[in-house]
Amino acid sequence: MAGNRYWWAQGVNDLVITTGGDFQYVEGAIIRFGATNTNTGAVTLNVDGKGVKPLKYLTHAELPPGRLKQYQYYEAIYDSFHDYFYIKTNVELDAHLADNTRHRRIILSDQDANPDLMQNGDIWIKYTDEE
Repeated sequence: MAGNRYWWAQGVNDLVITTGGDFQYVEGAIIRFGATNTNTGAVTLNVDGKGVKPLKYLTHAELPPGRLKQYQYYEAIYDSFHDYFYIKTNVELDAHLADNTRHRRIILSDQDANPDLMQNGDIWIKYTDEE
C-alpha cells in the first residue's frame, strides 16, 4: 500500500496518481495526495493505472469546482461497495450535513476533538440534548 506518503496527483479533474504500482482498490484503502491544480468540475482518480474511479463526498455528492486547491493535500478512502473514493475532511458544511445537525455539535477541526467524541466517517460529532 501507499502508506503515509503523499503522492502528487497530476491533472485538473481527471487525476492520475503513481505510487509505484502497489496500490490496490480494496475497501478502506487510503490514498494521500497533493493536488497540482485546482479542480474545475467533477473529479476522478486513477491510481497506478488501475482504473478511473470518481472522487466524491461521503454523502455521494460530486465535488464542486474549486474544492481541490492547487498545492493542498488530501486523503481519499476507497469505498468498494459504491466503487468510488470519498474525500476525507474534518467537516463539510453543506446541505447534506446541515439537515443532520439539529442535536449534534460539529467539531470544526481535529485540534478541537477529544476522547468523548465519536468519529463518523469524515466528521467529528458529539451527540447532545441541546437544541
